[in-house]
Amino acid sequence: MSEVMRYKFSQGVFSCEIEGAPELIEEMLESLLEKCFLASTKSGVVENLKETAKNKEQTKIDIDETVTTNTIASATNAKTGVDLVIAAVARLQLAQGSAIVTRKEIGEEIKTATTFYKATYLGNLSAYLSSLTKSGRLNLMAKDTYSLSASEKNTLLAAISNI
Repeated sequence: MSEVMRYKFSQGVFSCEIEGAPELIEEMLESLLEKCFLASTKSGVVENLKETAKNKEQTKIDIDETVTTNTIASATNAKTGVDLVIAAVARLQLAQGSAIVTRKEIGEEIKTATTFYKATYLGNLSAYLSSLTKSGRLNLMAKDTYSLSASEKNTLLAAISNI
């Protein structure tokens, strides 16, 4: 009996589903998510999701919104560019309430962490994001659009709970 894999992606009113052999799923998944993202961008779904999350603070956890990426990086003992990217995404999602964050937003946010930021980090951002996605610490929601994985969110919340 051959193995069957199923992947379902839902973002607001938008939903995509794929089922088949694991090799086929892995091959087609990124393309499918990219197409879903492009379709949702054209219809304004992504911008509506961001606005809804911002207005309703759906993803905002009990962290002061004035907490900086520097503070989060310090609390999590950030030592590398990867660590700083996680701190930046944490601030954007947990403190600012963004449901999803773009590569551009992450790049802008890491620059604000002047204690930790190095110019090489921005040049290596694509590699950092790829590594974090492959390791399951970030979810690739669509091309250049990310969110913290549930396990990473829990780890971060434990580390920054007393900020």
